[in-house]
Amino acid sequence: MVLLQERDELYAELSRFREMDHRTLVIYFLLGCCNASGVNPREWLTDILTRIPEYNSNYNLDLADLLPHNWKKLKSLQQTPDSFGVN
Repeated sequence: MVLLQERDELYAELSRFREMDHRTLVIYFLLGCCNASGVNPREWLTDILTRIPEYNSNYNLDLADLLPHNWKKLKSLQQTPDSFGVN
């Protein structure tokens, strides 16, 4: 329910920017998703921009994995105990 409310609020906010280019709105929406998911937008963008060519050439990979909420889950699964300084 909370996600639907947040989505509706985002759409209402986006409607104020109708004069913007569609691509700009998509970026704005994705950055809002980063904010809602607690993801650092710069870190997310830097990572996914380097991964997109891999996803573009391998059709077995799902682009939905690169959305902020899914990216955060994958990122946390990739961290090992060594990255936390645990031996």
